[in-house]
Amino acid sequence: MLSSCTHREKKVKKVIAPLVAEFRSYWYLKGSEISSYALHQSKYGQLHHGEAMLEFNLATYSRSRQLPVLQFDTANSDHLRVMVLNSRKLFTSGLFGNSVASTTVIPEIFREGPFALKLTGSVHEREGLSWLQLNLDANKYNVQLRSFNANEGDINRVAMLCVTEDQLWCMIRTNPSSLPVGKMQVIPGLTSMRLRQSAIKPVLAELTLTDAQPAVIPSAIKSAIALKHYKIDYPVDGRRLDIFFQKDFPFLIEGWKETYVDGQGTDSRKISTSAHRTQTIRSTNTGMIQISNGDDSEEEGSDSTKTFPH
Repeated sequence: MLSSCTHREKKVKKVIAPLVAEFRSYWYLKGSEISSYALHQSKYGQLHHGEAMLEFNLATYSRSRQLPVLQFDTANSDHLRVMVLNSRKLFTSGLFGNSVASTTVIPEIFREGPFALKLTGSVHEREGLSWLQLNLDANKYNVQLRSFNANEGDINRVAMLCVTEDQLWCMIRTNPSSLPVGKMQVIPGLTSMRLRQSAIKPVLAELTLTDAQPAVIPSAIKSAIALKHYKIDYPVDGRRLDIFFQKDFPFLIEGWKETYVDGQGTDSRKISTSAHRTQTIRSTNTGMIQISNGDDSEEEGSDSTKTFPH
């Protein structure tokens, strides 16, 4: 059993996301939203160019099976509306392609507590494929790990309930005012743990939410809209994640920076993975809407897509 996260009653409030008209219009009627990002990914102490994608959409899940159902039934207590994030990163290191993917499922409204329902993360690299999955089970997470690493192999264990780093990305999009702040135990991002082959356990972190100051916004993020800055700092291992997102609805994530010591032996050094948004497309009943960088303007298209200036 992993370390207990006893902070949850004190540090994280049960917040009901405001189902305002703009939220319903954007998510209930328009479906999925996909954002593309230019990526600079650290691996073995070096940066590699690639691309990333964040896909958000509302869905209906079965509480008991933790799997999607076709249609939401208000009379069925097993049905739960959720926000789903599918994340992918593709980059090449040397001769080898790397594919990093994760799926995060959280309740749209935290009536049962602010914890992710289900999380998965996988890394496909030169050494092989590994994946990690956490399933919410009453007051704990059931953890499965399947790894090519000889020190890991197949592992099944339990983790006490904790805020998970992966769920914070979804909370930014549903209700950023509910983001936890302060010092607490956090289960780090699943794919970050897989890339670094670090132990599956909660880590003490300090979380802060502020208005983004120009001096700290990465130069690649070019937005004319006011941004918020959410920082997750893990002092134990020196890792830090900075997420920059729009201050106002729909709270688009403009980019992020993840800094930690990477590499082995004399080749290890502190290095930063970073990404900035290049384009966002979301579905509608009639086609696709594309959101420009730097403003909230939208343009509809049906059979083709257009790239907006940065």
